[in-house]
Amino acid sequence: MATWLSHVVPSSTLLSLIFSPLLRLLGKHRLASLCSSSSFLTLSLDPTPVPHADTLLTTSSLRNLSVVTLNCGAGGLSKRLREFAPSARSILHSADIICLQEAHVTLTITFDDTNGIESFLGTIPRSPFRGLLTADTGILIRSSTFVVERFAHGKHWAHVLLSLPPLLDHETSAFSLRLIDELATSAIKLESLNCRSPQDMAHLPELVARYRASLAALDLALSLPFYSRLSASELRLSSWLASSSVSPRSTPMPTLIHEGRSHSDPASKLEAIHSFFSPFTDRTPSLSLSNPTAPPPFTAEDVAQALKLANRRASAGPDGLMYRVWFELLPTSGPLLAALANSLGEGQTFPVAARSILLPKKARLLAVGDDILPWTQAAFLPGRRTTLVSGILQCLMDLGNCGSSLSPPPFFVISLDQKKAYDRVRHEWLFACLRNLGLPLPLLLLLAALYSEATTRFHTADGATDPVSFAAGVLQGDSSSCILYNISFQPLHDLLRALGVGIHVPGLGFLTSLSFADDSLIFLEASARGLLQWQTLLNALHLYERTSNARINASKSAFWLVGHPSPTDSPHAAALASLISAHGLSCLSNDPVITHLGHPISRTPSPPLPAILERLAAIRCRALCFPTLGVCILSRVQKAKQFLTSRLWHCISLGALPTNFSVLYYSTINPYLFAPTNPYISPADLARPRHLGGFGLIHPDHMATALSLSFLRQYLPDTGSAGGWLRSALTDELRRGSEAPPALLLARSSPAFTSLQHGDKRAEGGFGRLLHALAIVDLGLSDDWVLLPAPALLTLPWTLVFRGLHLSDQNLVRYTRTGWITLGDLLWLAPTDAHGPLHPGARLGIPRPAAVRANCRSRPYRDGPPGSVPTLGVVDLWGMLPSPVAATLSAFAASSASAFGLQPPFAAVAPPAWPSAQSWLPFRQDPGYDAFPWHLLTINGCPLHAAPPARVRQLLATTQPRSPGWTFPITVPPAFWVKVWRELEDSPLPADIRSTCLIVLGRNLWTFRATPLCPVGCPAPDSPTHGICACPEALRVWRACLPLLYALGVDEPLEFTAFHIVGAWPALPLLRPRIVLWRNVVLATLHHARITAGRDGRTAGRTPDFHHCDRHDVLSLATASVVLSLSTAWTRLLRRSAPLLRERFLKTWVTGSRLLTIIGDDLVPSPVFDGPPSLPMVSNGFPA
Repeated sequence: MATWLSHVVPSSTLLSLIFSPLLRLLGKHRLASLCSSSSFLTLSLDPTPVPHADTLLTTSSLRNLSVVTLNCGAGGLSKRLREFAPSARSILHSADIICLQEAHVTLTITFDDTNGIESFLGTIPRSPFRGLLTADTGILIRSSTFVVERFAHGKHWAHVLLSLPPLLDHETSAFSLRLIDELATSAIKLESLNCRSPQDMAHLPELVARYRASLAALDLALSLPFYSRLSASELRLSSWLASSSVSPRSTPMPTLIHEGRSHSDPASKLEAIHSFFSPFTDRTPSLSLSNPTAPPPFTAEDVAQALKLANRRASAGPDGLMYRVWFELLPTSGPLLAALANSLGEGQTFPVAARSILLPKKARLLAVGDDILPWTQAAFLPGRRTTLVSGILQCLMDLGNCGSSLSPPPFFVISLDQKKAYDRVRHEWLFACLRNLGLPLPLLLLLAALYSEATTRFHTADGATDPVSFAAGVLQGDSSSCILYNISFQPLHDLLRALGVGIHVPGLGFLTSLSFADDSLIFLEASARGLLQWQTLLNALHLYERTSNARINASKSAFWLVGHPSPTDSPHAAALASLISAHGLSCLSNDPVITHLGHPISRTPSPPLPAILERLAAIRCRALCFPTLGVCILSRVQKAKQFLTSRLWHCISLGALPTNFSVLYYSTINPYLFAPTNPYISPADLARPRHLGGFGLIHPDHMATALSLSFLRQYLPDTGSAGGWLRSALTDELRRGSEAPPALLLARSSPAFTSLQHGDKRAEGGFGRLLHALAIVDLGLSDDWVLLPAPALLTLPWTLVFRGLHLSDQNLVRYTRTGWITLGDLLWLAPTDAHGPLHPGARLGIPRPAAVRANCRSRPYRDGPPGSVPTLGVVDLWGMLPSPVAATLSAFAASSASAFGLQPPFAAVAPPAWPSAQSWLPFRQDPGYDAFPWHLLTINGCPLHAAPPARVRQLLATTQPRSPGWTFPITVPPAFWVKVWRELEDSPLPADIRSTCLIVLGRNLWTFRATPLCPVGCPAPDSPTHGICACPEALRVWRACLPLLYALGVDEPLEFTAFHIVGAWPALPLLRPRIVLWRNVVLATLHHARITAGRDGRTAGRTPDFHHCDRHDVLSLATASVVLSLSTAWTRLLRRSAPLLRERFLKTWVTGSRLLTIIGDDLVPSPVFDGPPSLPMVSNGFPA
């Protein structure tokens, strides 16, 4: 293997830097047969002769590919081969690519081992056939540019014949091959660069520019369609048969029968399609010219605001200009579009294609969306998300199974699905709804103009039809279509509510439905009244369908029962379930998990584990799409964050979570991050921020907490019924589960609070997870709490109010555990003759034990009397209160004696006349704690309503740097490692070199342990410290690269010890960025040299050759890495047009450097020559 690789590409430490992107892109092109850690397909790209060229596959000769995907599975390949019929077995002989899944190969079969390949496959492949068989798993992903011509399949195998369409074959494929040629040529020339040659260095900027341009172009041309049709189902063997994955523009249309005639040729088919849809011709919506208040005219500022919110890469139609073009031409396009909108608002008409809408009307509708649509309609309005509907549903189902005072009576949930909901809206009905809302006439006329002559076209493999007018449906691609559909759908829900369809939810009121766009949930009582509600619902749906042209899709609709009906209601519930089932709706009452809007909803308070495991399995399957050969771990982390886990976060954003969710997450993602090896970096370091030595992977528990708080920040401060119900439900959960008020979340002590922080709490239903999230973060109160009214102040923990009071943790836990939590628990109304009240004028104080025994009432959150009265000594508690708080409490005690239970006539009598039996009266606390200031909660000082998930994850992330176990002569403080990682993060490095430096500095690198001593012959074993900082051959690499450091303008003497190398010589304050950059590229060069030596040694069955300087030109490789890094940074800087940043770059990297100069806008490198150091160097304390 190593010998063959040496003939194809030079073996060097630049293999990862230069060839890794090439290998990654080749993997994207899906022309590699076996994607594993040690194999790739090499293309004949360079026009110059290459040794052993007969072993290379030339893609320019390919017009189709015969691909076999074979799942070896249990029993291995031999068992699969025995299952083949003789005719089917011949596909192995004719295949161009054989992709083996779960191939358990004990020994690697190398590239040129034809006999081994024939023996393993059990047949003679078509000659010439080359490949590599390893223990790794390979998979082939279908390209969007390939067309499936023929296929065959069995239980464990699939055979596909792919071909390139003529257009793509002659243009796109040739263009991609030219890009690959250009990239490979640039990479090879960079690899063979000699930094001592003035000619080579003169061509280096051009090579770097060509390499970067080719890499970017090829990445764009060959990128997988991650955003479109890539899904887990397409990765199964049967996915080749799925019609849903076939594009209509590339799939031939069968013969059509229309009006008794057969249509087989392309023109006839298009004509038949046009004729079929043409009868659905619209009429201009009639408008009654009412005289509502006219809004201000549309302005260019409205157009600019609309364009800012648009996707700049999209266009208003398939033939239109991109939004970015309109935005760049805003001084001209803004007034024109505004004038067009105003003219349409005056009644003029305009022919509009269905996806050619670019007018600033959406903002006018969204501005009144909250007023015209209730909170139960959650789609496409500011502040409303799918989590509102699914979150309310999950919480209702949790309450329905727990027996809480807020639990609704048993009820049925009916999930209704509509057929082509957006395409069936009758325009007359739509405009009737708009007129009923009283929209201004100009806006109505504008919308009528857009809908009066709206057309669409149908795209097929045979072309596009002529424009077809349509009489129903909202406009595709129009940003206002979503809210227009919501407006047309809302009358059905209003009618159902008016007719009494729904359930009564304590704290929430009467709930009829929850909707997100056309996904609607209808609630019916599981009682005799529910039978009447069902008949009313049927009548309303029938009326709505006749009026609006909607159609309910019963086959995709479902229902389920929540709660346990009483013996009296059970027969009626069973009869109602039978009636609903008779109409074709599926019953999901026995399903443990129900998915709604992509959120798995558990029917019990336990986590929806099956749905989570299914999503994790899809991630593991999808990860096989991404090549790993030559892809550094930082790039893999980025791919995982960008493409693999996004749907997982949507899946777990609501409801209970399993306690081992983090373990499940890492066991799913690690095979991709570390393929083909086992994990060698801890989960904590993977999720640690990069500037602290980590790799920046999203921490699963932190994301789960952030998503929970995202739900709370949206709806907890809400002043409507949903927000009030959510606050009451959380208070009730605290009372039932922890015997504590909401103040416990701020007191943050006692075993009850510790149980909220435990991972088991988030597995106890949706409310348990929300409380766990509030307990796990640093929760506090805004400084505005001092302005709260007295009832709200009395719901706060007294330890928060008396901030100057210092108590031991033991006493805090004791007082909180025994029922002294809130200020209302602690402060009682004192009699006039009481000694030592809080303040003589306030009439508030800490009661005596005897008064507590005599007059104590049970706390709203727990039964029984409280424990011992807190002993706070003679501390001036009143003086600790902020003056506004003291004034508020004093006035409250003087004016609201009834709040402490003092009944007439004593409440009207002056305090000295109170009888002794009424002395020391406790405050009557509200069981619901409605006055608790949820809206003032903060997270690490940041208001809860202003803390998005990214901010919460940042606050939850560790602040401690990674501290690897390097052996230094002195003990280094954490600040040492903070500086190491920060300087590495600030260094302008490609992802490959940065990833290598994180691995080396973190001591995660590979070391040779087959023999007890270093392969060089040192009297010490190979280790990170020895192999990087102490081995004579490693020190030769450091010395060989010193001329590069001199060329950068650094002439200070260096000492090569582990402390100085890891810390980048921290005692040298001048030119720190250059010293750090040089250290980084030498570390990467040395590390890749060690990896190359180890790979070659394993392949040849010998001890690795660690004489790096004899095998590589390390100075030239390091120089090319520095120039490539700085050239990339300089090019990125040129695009920003920032003079100050250019000046900083010049000062940081160019001034005083003999390596780089700037001529115009070009960064020009100079040769780097070998030579003795200008100053004496020392190594490990000894003279060089």
